[in-house]
Amino acid sequence: MNPVLEASHVCHTYPDGTQAIRDVTFAVAAGESVGIIGANGAGKSTLLLHLVGCLFPSEGTLTVGGIVAKANTVTAIRQQVGLVFQNPDDQLFMPTVQADVSFGPRNQGLTEEEVRLRVRQALDAVGELHLLERPPYRLSGGEKRAVSIATVLAMEPDILVLDEPSAGLDPTARRKVIRLLRGFNHTRIVASHDLDLVLEMCQRVILMRAGQVIADGICAEILRNAQLLSDCGLELPLSLQACPVCNPVPCGRT
Repeated sequence: MNPVLEASHVCHTYPDGTQAIRDVTFAVAAGESVGIIGANGAGKSTLLLHLVGCLFPSEGTLTVGGIVAKANTVTAIRQQVGLVFQNPDDQLFMPTVQADVSFGPRNQGLTEEEVRLRVRQALDAVGELHLLERPPYRLSGGEKRAVSIATVLAMEPDILVLDEPSAGLDPTARRKVIRLLRGFNHTRIVASHDLDLVLEMCQRVILMRAGQVIADGICAEILRNAQLLSDCGLELPLSLQACPVCNPVPCGRT
């Protein structure tokens, strides 16, 4: 495996002394779809902030595309990694969808013609080109999520990092987002409490507890391990929980 992202014994301690992640080591290959799961306080958000250069390791090293993440390489890191925030309202701040999606490419120094092309391609990729002139505050939750993804796609990153991509969505919008994300060829790293989404989207799962990696392996195997999940403050995905009406097959059987 030739990793596009590699964490080696990464630790991070906040100024108040809180050790948020401890000795985290993993590698991600090009094209992989990796879920990062864990209960609240497990260290998922801190880890995501490292992946996009908002935080840097207190100890250990993080490498993205062969570049070691540190203060003087953050621009190069962010050209390769795009983060979709948990709350779309944190990502959409311009008067129109077009202005929001063009913000990143324009700040990359592209010509106006290149920016326009990037905007149309990104919105077309998420199926929302018709929203070009709409103000973000008039979008539905699902439309906001799709446009947020488009703002990142327009910058053409190699790696997509998504924080709780199904948060706040109704079932129809959630299903649309899952189909959308599954269709991408990017390397994808998804942090979520929605374990059914992770089960559908990801080939591999990294399970965290108290800032450490507890398990790293095949998604279906880890998400079927009820005892392991329980030890980390999680439950089986709903689709794997035995139900006499909708899922009479006991957990662990196929």
